[in-house]
Amino acid sequence: MSFEYGYKWLNDRESIVQLIEDLIGEQDDLRKRVVTLDNDQLLFAEGDYLEDLYVLLEGKIELHKDDVYDGEQVNIVTDLLMPGSFVGLIAFTTGNRTMTGARVVEPSRAICIKREEFDDYLHKHHQLSYPMQQLMIAKLIDRYQQNTALQVRMERLNRRLKTERNELQKAYRDLEETQNLLIHKEKMATLGQLVAGFAHEINNPVSSLLRSSELVIEQLQDLLESDHQVDELGWQLFEAGLNAKPLDTDRLRQRMEELKVEFAGVRRSLRRKLAQLPMDILPRIRDWENKNIDKLLVWFEAGKLLQNIRHSSKRIGNLVKSLKNYSRPDGNIYELLDVREGIEDTVLMLSNRLKFHEVVLKLNDIPETCGNMAELNQVWTNLICNACEAMEETGQLTISCWEQDNDILIAFRDSGPGVPADIQDKIFEPNFTTKNQSKKFGLGLGLAISSEIIQKHNGTISVRNAPDGGAIFTVSLPLNTDCS
Repeated sequence: MSFEYGYKWLNDRESIVQLIEDLIGEQDDLRKRVVTLDNDQLLFAEGDYLEDLYVLLEGKIELHKDDVYDGEQVNIVTDLLMPGSFVGLIAFTTGNRTMTGARVVEPSRAICIKREEFDDYLHKHHQLSYPMQQLMIAKLIDRYQQNTALQVRMERLNRRLKTERNELQKAYRDLEETQNLLIHKEKMATLGQLVAGFAHEINNPVSSLLRSSELVIEQLQDLLESDHQVDELGWQLFEAGLNAKPLDTDRLRQRMEELKVEFAGVRRSLRRKLAQLPMDILPRIRDWENKNIDKLLVWFEAGKLLQNIRHSSKRIGNLVKSLKNYSRPDGNIYELLDVREGIEDTVLMLSNRLKFHEVVLKLNDIPETCGNMAELNQVWTNLICNACEAMEETGQLTISCWEQDNDILIAFRDSGPGVPADIQDKIFEPNFTTKNQSKKFGLGLGLAISSEIIQKHNGTISVRNAPDGGAIFTVSLPLNTDCS
C-alpha cells in the first residue's frame, strides 16, 4: 500500500492510528515491533529508567502514582491513556526517572521501540516519522489542555474552599459564642445557688443579732428603772443616743462654738458629744448637781452604739433579702413579678459601684407581668454596669418605668457621651465590645446576653442618644399574666 496521506495535519488521533496501522501492514519490520500487552501487566514502575517507548494502538493503559495519606500507602490514578498515546514519552526522551507507573487495564497492542534504535528507526522508516510527530504534538496539546482545565478546576475549588472556610469560621465563632453564653449562664446559675446558700447561712446570725440588740435595749431599760442611782436624766440620754441623728460638719462646729461659753470648763471632746444632744436636755445637764458630765454622757454613747448595732443589723438583713431576691437560684421558673423590685434589688446590690454616681429612680406604678426574675436582674445589672463604664468617675443615672400600649417600658438614661450612630446597630451582636478599643464609652459583651434574655421574654431592647447628651437604653416587656 502506497503512502497516500501526504503531510497534511490529521485532525483526530484515530486517523493517525489508522495511518500507523496501514504502515505496519505494509512493512514486515514494523510488524515485528508490535507487542501484545496482557490485562494488569505492569509496563514500568514509578521511578524507573525507560529503555523502551510504547505507542498504544489498541486498548487502555493507566498511569498511577503512589502517595501516603493519613499514614497509609495509597495509589492515585493520574491518567488513562487511549489508542494513539505515547507511554513513557517524557522519561524516554529526557533519560530521567518516570514520574508515574504504567499498568495495562485491558488487553492492548502497542509499538515498542528501543532507545538506542529510535532515531535510526524513524530515519529508516521516514513514513512513520510524520505520524509520530503528530502524535507528539497531540500529546503536548493534550497536556496543555489538561493543565488548563486543572488550573480552572483548582481555581473553582479554591474559591469554594474559601467560601466554605469563611462559613466554617463564622459557624465556629457562632458556636464559640453560644458556648460562652452557656458557660456564662451556668456560672450565673451556680453563682445564684452559692449566693442563695450564703444568704441563708448569714440570715441566721443577722436575725440573732437583731433580736439580741432589741433584747439588750429592753434589759437596759429595766436596769435603769430599777437602779435608783441612775435618775431619769440617764435614761433620757440613753434614748437620745438611740434616736440620735447625724449632724453635718458645719452645723456640729457651730453648736460647739455656741456651747463654748456655757460649758467653758468642759474639754473639747466632751463639747462635741454635748453638741449632738437634743436642745431640751442641755439645761438639765448644766444644772446637774454631780457635775460629772463625762460619766453622764456614757449613757448617750451607749445609746448611740446600740443604735449603730440596730441599724447595721437591719441593713445587713436588707442586703441579705435583696441578695436572695436578686439571685433567685430556681433557674427557669417564670412567675408573676413586679419589675420594680428587681431593679431596686439590683441597685442595692450595686451600691458600691454606684457610690460616686447619682441614681434617680422614677419607678411609676406598673402591673405585674410574667418573667424570670434572675434573668431580668442580670439584664438590669448589665445595663447599670455599662452606664457606669460610660460615665467613668461621676455622673447621673436615671431609671424609670411606665406602662404603655399593653407593654412595660424600662429606661436607663446615663449622662455619658452616648453611643456613636455607626455602632448602634451592632452593640447587641455577639462578640461586639468597645472595652478594648480605647473608647470613651463602655459597651461590653453583656449587651448581647441582655438582648437574648429580653427576646426570650418576647420583648425588645434598643438604644438611642438623648438630645442633651447621654445614652438611653429602653427595654420593652409585654404584659403577660399567663406563666403556664
